Amino acid sequence: MFGGTGRGLRRDFERSASPGACPLGPTNERRGVSTLRLSLGGWPAACDTAVVRIRAVVFDLFITLTDWDAERRRPHLMDDLAAGLGLDPLKFSSLMRATFTERVAGRMGDARATFSVLATQLGCDPSPADPDQVMAMRHEQTRQTLAPRAGALDVIRAIRTDGYAIGVLTDCTAETPALWPSLPYSAVVDAVTFSCEVGQRSPIRPATARSVASSASPPRSASTWAMEAVLS
Repeated sequence: MFGGTGRGLRRDFERSASPGACPLGPTNERRGVSTLRLSLGGWPAACDTAVVRIRAVVFDLFITLTDWDAERRRPHLMDDLAAGLGLDPLKFSSLMRATFTERVAGRMGDARATFSVLATQLGCDPSPADPDQVMAMRHEQTRQTLAPRAGALDVIRAIRTDGYAIGVLTDCTAETPALWPSLPYSAVVDAVTFSCEVGQRSPIRPATARSVASSASPPRSASTWAMEAVLS
C-alpha cells in the first residue's frame, strides 16, 4: 500500500519502482520502461516469479488518499446519524460494524434500503420524511470523509505526468460511487472499482484487480504496472 504524507506517497511509489526495491532481483530500466521481478502470489517470494511491466498505479481510497482527520471524525458522524434515525448510538454503531461486509459488498442494496433495514433491525420504523433527511445527512458525512489528504492529488498528478495510469480499488458503500463524479479524484483517476458494485470486499480477487488496471492503463502506454491489490 502506498501511504504516508503526500511526499511520502510519492517516495513509496518511487521506492517500489527503484532498481533495488525488489528483494528478488533488480529492476531493468530502459527507454522509460520499468520492469520488476515479482511473485504474483505475494511479494517477496522465493520462487514462482515473473517479470511485470508496470503501466499503472492502483491505490486504495480511504485513509490512503483521504484525509486522516476526517476519518477520525467518523464515530461522531455515526452518533449524528443514529440521532437522525432515533436510535441508540451504541447499538447503531455496533450494528454498522457487524454489517460492514454486507454493506460494502452491496448485499444490502443502496443507501436508502440499507438504512431502512438497519433501522428496522433496531426496532425503528422511520416515517416517510425521515429517510430523506437521513440520506442527505449520510451523503454529506460521506463527502466529508472523502476529502483528499494533503498532497495526495499532487502526487497522483505527478505520477500521471511520469506516464503511469491511475486506478483506485476501494471498500465502500453505495454513497461513494454516487458521489464519485463530483469528487476531485474523478478528474485524475483513470479507472475505479467500488466493492459495493462488484459484490466483494478486499482483498479483491486478482482477476478483478487486473481488470481495473487494464481499464486504467492506456494500450499505447510504455509505462509500468504497480498494483496494490495484486502485491498485497
